[in-house]
Formats: sequence, C-alpha cells, structure tokens
Amino acid sequence: MDAAAPLARVRHQRQLGNWASHTANLAFMALKVHELWLAEPPKQPRPVIRIEAQSSGINKLSFPRWELIKWEIPARAEFPPITFVWYNGAAPGARGMIETLKSTLDDEREKGLTDFAGALIVGAKGRIHSTGHNATFRLLPKGQFPGIDTQRPVKVESSRGHEQDWLLACRGGKPAWANFDYADALNEFLMLGNVATQFEGRLEFDPVAMKIVNNADADSLLRSDYRQGWVL
Repeated sequence: MDAAAPLARVRHQRQLGNWASHTANLAFMALKVHELWLAEPPKQPRPVIRIEAQSSGINKLSFPRWELIKWEIPARAEFPPITFVWYNGAAPGARGMIETLKSTLDDEREKGLTDFAGALIVGAKGRIHSTGHNATFRLLPKGQFPGIDTQRPVKVESSRGHEQDWLLACRGGKPAWANFDYADALNEFLMLGNVATQFEGRLEFDPVAMKIVNNADADSLLRSDYRQGWVL
C-alpha cells in the first residue's frame, strides 16, 4: 500500500443506517474526515468525495442483499487522500478479510465478534483492528508493536459514556465527542453509500454545499419533500 494513500477498510454484516455510525467512527474521527464539512471559508476548488458501489443489484424498493462501497476522500487537515471501503453481507472479498483477521486472534470470543462486525485501518507501518463498537482495538502485526497499551487512550480524555457526555455538555461542559458538528457529517457520509447503491457509476459529493454535483437524480435523494406545516 502506498504510504501516501493509506486505506481505511470498514466492513459490517448489517446495514449502513444502523451500525455503521459505531463501526466506522474510529476511522472517520481519527482521520479527520469531518473537517471537510467544516471548511471555512470553502477551499477552491472545493473538496469532493467520490462514492461508488457494487451490489447484488439495484432495487428501488429495497436495499441490496450485499454491497461493496468505496468512498474516495480528498486531503484534509494534515492527512493525505484516503479510501474507505465498506463490505456488507456476501460482498466480494469480505469473507477472505474476516478469515485473515481471525488468524491473528487468540481469543475465541473475539473471533466470534469479528464475524459480526469490525473495522480495519491500514497504514504504512501496520494496521489497527477494532470491534464493531470501536470499544476495543489491537495493533497488527502484534510482534511489531510490543509494550503499547491499547486499554486506555493517551492523547484524549476517556469518554464517560455517550449518555453522560451528552448530559455534561447540556449542562455547559465540554462538547460531547459526538456533537452535532461531528455526528451529522458522519451520518451524512455514511448515507451517501446507500444512495450510491441506487445508481450505476461514481457519484461526486460536495460536503460544503452538501450536494451531489454530477447526478441530479442522486442529489434529489439527499432530502425529502415535507407535507405542508412540517418544514425543516
């Protein structure tokens, strides 16, 4: 893997709209993808996220049985361009990745959790694998990272739990990690994957304008028509 273009692989056995906000969170936050939404003033040319999906087939009435979605993310903050890859269900390559990860684990319970969900961040010097909630993680290959404590964060404060963080923020404390500036960008990013499964070819999304700029039909799926009297 080219060190200038590391890969963040995120896969899950359930839908993007349910578990992805947990599974993808570590990579999305650590690699500062949300900063693309917060550019002020907007960069010129504006940053564009490109999304493309393979799936079991386009069905306008339901989601596909399996999907493989790629987001090409431009440079932001101090980070170079990266690619997110989402594997869902029987997507090509998903089973092989799971079995490879299992071979690095000793704990049978952790092997079972790997079947259920997980995220893999691939860098130039190694990989970080986390469980579905990003609650625990490991550095791979294990022999390359001796003596590193993976039980507690070093550079950030430990969360007190999302309910407690939210309550303290409401009372005037520090903003929760999942504050609206961050969480809305994460969920918008993920839902672009669902939109991509409904179209052939690559979509181009401008996070500042919050628009798909190369496909008007796809862009129309980003918002709903509300009944009179119910407007956001």
